[in-house]
Amino acid sequence: MFDQMVMAGGGGRCTWQVGFLDVITPALELKPRVISTVSAGGLMSCLMFTQETRATLDYIHTLFGANAKNIYWANLFREQRVFPQHEMYLQAMRDLFADRLDRLQDAPEIRIGVTHIPQWLGVYPSLALAIAAYSFDKHVRKALHPTTARSIGFQQQFSRAQDCTTVEELAELILQSSCTPPIIPMMQVQGKAILDGGVVDNVPIAGLDPTPEPVLVLLSRMYPHRPTQFTLNDQGQKRLYVQPSSPIPVKSWDYTRPDLIEETFQLGRRDGLQFLKDFERSI
Repeated sequence: MFDQMVMAGGGGRCTWQVGFLDVITPALELKPRVISTVSAGGLMSCLMFTQETRATLDYIHTLFGANAKNIYWANLFREQRVFPQHEMYLQAMRDLFADRLDRLQDAPEIRIGVTHIPQWLGVYPSLALAIAAYSFDKHVRKALHPTTARSIGFQQQFSRAQDCTTVEELAELILQSSCTPPIIPMMQVQGKAILDGGVVDNVPIAGLDPTPEPVLVLLSRMYPHRPTQFTLNDQGQKRLYVQPSSPIPVKSWDYTRPDLIEETFQLGRRDGLQFLKDFERSI
């Protein structure tokens, strides 16, 4: 039905995608050939094909429930990190993918994007410029697919999750795609600094093959000027976009509220059920 799929990045908001897919996957026997994704969308894509959904959510509930703050300012004067998300993110992937990495070989080809910074800029100027470009496209242009970062030299590059031979390699790839300093420290690929894959496009259609078969695109936030479901045609490729029906409860980097993770998951399930009803009427 859908030959390829896109899963947008968005931190904890991507739990909406998990709830949505938890409903529609068995009903439509959904198994795309390719998934193009960035940041936490990459994590969720891999988890969907290696873990039981409820077990994953229970793990996240336990992990987040034990974390009191998103910022520990007192650690400015200690050896511990001010932002706990990096260590929690890494530990979660080590735990959740342990002894399950081989399951990815039976999954769709998962392409995870990272952003390479312009050669003519240093690391920290690039970070500031990336934030400015992303904010301009999001709040001023209200763009579904940003263009500003790419126009000034940022480049998006994709790697296959299936090419990772160890859990550490997969965790490194997902962290690189989620690299948002200072929350996730600056990282490198082949000695060159990179940033979150969503800097160029958080809805990474560039990772798709240019085929005419239909594509399902799962967003991770609301675009108020667009309907819940809408279709775009691009050079002969038809893409069906689906966005949340209401604002997602959890914030991207909030690692303290397992209750909001659950609410986000349940919103995804409700939207998935509505999607199936609309789909049945359209047949």
